[in-house]
Amino acid sequence: IWARLGETAWPDRTGDDPWDSSQESLVLGSGRWLAQCGIDVSSVWESRLAELDSAGESVVLAGITFGAQPVVTGPIADGSVPTRAGRVLGLLGVVDTPRHQAVDVVAQLRKVGVTRIALLTGDRAGVARSLAARVPGLDEFHAELLPADKAEWVQRQEQSGRRVAMVGDGMNDAPALSVARVGIAIGGTGSDLAAEAGDVILLGDPLAVIPGLVRLSQAMVRTIRRGILVFAFGVNALGVLLSAWGWLNPVASALFHEAASLAVMLHALHLVWFERWQTTPLGAGWQRLNTLGAIAADWLSPAGWVYFLMRHRRKLLPLAGALAGCWWLTTNLVLIPGDEQALVTRFGRFEEVLPPGLYWRWPAPLERVRRERVEAMRALSLGFRPAPQAGRIAGDYRAPVEWQTSHDDQGSLVLPEESLLLTGDELLVELTAEAQYRIADLRLFAQASADPTATLRAILEAAVRDVIARRPLETLLAESRQPVERACLAQARAALAKNRLGIELAGFCLLDMHPPGAVVPAYRDVA
Repeated sequence: IWARLGETAWPDRTGDDPWDSSQESLVLGSGRWLAQCGIDVSSVWESRLAELDSAGESVVLAGITFGAQPVVTGPIADGSVPTRAGRVLGLLGVVDTPRHQAVDVVAQLRKVGVTRIALLTGDRAGVARSLAARVPGLDEFHAELLPADKAEWVQRQEQSGRRVAMVGDGMNDAPALSVARVGIAIGGTGSDLAAEAGDVILLGDPLAVIPGLVRLSQAMVRTIRRGILVFAFGVNALGVLLSAWGWLNPVASALFHEAASLAVMLHALHLVWFERWQTTPLGAGWQRLNTLGAIAADWLSPAGWVYFLMRHRRKLLPLAGALAGCWWLTTNLVLIPGDEQALVTRFGRFEEVLPPGLYWRWPAPLERVRRERVEAMRALSLGFRPAPQAGRIAGDYRAPVEWQTSHDDQGSLVLPEESLLLTGDELLVELTAEAQYRIADLRLFAQASADPTATLRAILEAAVRDVIARRPLETLLAESRQPVERACLAQARAALAKNRLGIELAGFCLLDMHPPGAVVPAYRDVA
């Protein structure tokens, strides 16, 4: 078009004559504008206009006027339209495309709770319909709206009880931005008037941050409510109750109140990392911890293990059998320290005694290994059993230990069936003793008796009863204990040699010997 006309010749607006008769004029605009400039749009072009309109394209008509042509920006003052010879040269179809992030933004706004999304535009209905079809999620659209119409629509929504946030980027959106509950102006693309009318100005990639802006506002409202209800009211009310009950003194109450105020501020600080917590070192560490926890939960899930074993049972069953066999073969890998020996039996029959060292034996039930500390000296009580010591209280009085004192109050349990013996003059005496022994032959110790300790106690009790029965009570209480101990030890060793228990009796000592506690007062009366 420009090549045909050469240099553009717009009417000269200088001077009193609005007509320029020296040049042809190129007119670009809508059909209404061309009609105002005196160019008749024929029915042929009307059909083409209808086709582009149905396709959702904005139409720009190009026309030319011949000779003098008025400079017209609208109808003349008397309402008439100048008529001069002219014709339509052609038309251009312009397709409006939504921003590339519009679909995702609308979907995210739905997720954050926005219930109604409308498109307000000054374009024709066909263009608005085509644009709305490309953005799923729009509830409605309104076309061919003037700036005042947009502001009126927003006011109607506010009056009906809705809270409206208006997003606009041009001068035509300024009135609607100013009357909306929240006006969001897109900076960098519209006029300064729109930026001044909006409450929020978005820069950079403007639409993408709108869902985050809504989420931030919701989080801020939640934070304010929690700060007021939980910390300002709840914690302080708790402090008042604790102070009223006397659990907090005045100083503690003041500190409690300051702590509640500090908690409000600390709770509000979490908005500093809103949707950026993962970028901080603590957030990254927490994210890794959560990831490890999720992995551990998956590994520890019984259902997951069951499904895994079912899917790979053909490979895992032979492997599990091999591992179980290897473990079974290593169960009798025995390390014997220097003070121990081990008795090996195969199918219950004695095999050998193992000295200290590292050995491998056939696992159970083929062979069994019994380990004993053969060098350890063991104690055997006679007439009493050690009892757990009760905790003594500071200042608690304990009676002195005398010859007639029973072991009942000395942390031991006296057994009358073992401790009461009959002397040679047929009097009762209460006696407690202790023997020291060790294992001399592990094979005899393990196989000669089912309970070697009980057998040894029976042998000692028999020897002591025999020795005590040969001496009168006066001699037992008056003479030294050593002859009695030597006699008991010699008689017990002789009995052990006959029974072949594999035990070496190292020593025997009398701990206590006196008349029974019940008859001590009678003895004192006689004395």
